[in-house]
Amino acid sequence: MVWQVQGDSMSPTLPDSCAIEVLPLNQKPEIGAIVVFIRDDEMVAHRLVRFKREYWLTQGDGHSLPDRPIPPLSVIGQVTKVFIGEREFCIAAWRTRWRWIGRYHALRLLRALRKLRDKNQLAAVQNRA
Repeated sequence: MVWQVQGDSMSPTLPDSCAIEVLPLNQKPEIGAIVVFIRDDEMVAHRLVRFKREYWLTQGDGHSLPDRPIPPLSVIGQVTKVFIGEREFCIAAWRTRWRWIGRYHALRLLRALRKLRDKNQLAAVQNRA
């Protein structure tokens, strides 16, 4: 199946209006794969960043936060090729996958540290009062 991307949530990996080839899953995809799933009656292509037993977490490459969890059965397939104009790109490059997975975990750590900082600042203000 070939599908045209609308939007920039996966930019720069999948630019707006590019076409993607989506193949059905014949096994569990690897972390870092770009999967296509159904959410709110729309098809979404985002990167798989984490597995849990009952759900998977995805995130657009252009987003700083992950999506809400999705059930594995909502996944239609995995993106294998990208078509931009007349050019065809294979997206199975490990380096790209791991760069985005590292980004996901770095942002997750940053959010946790900010939460801790805010909690400590609130406690300091409350102690002064």
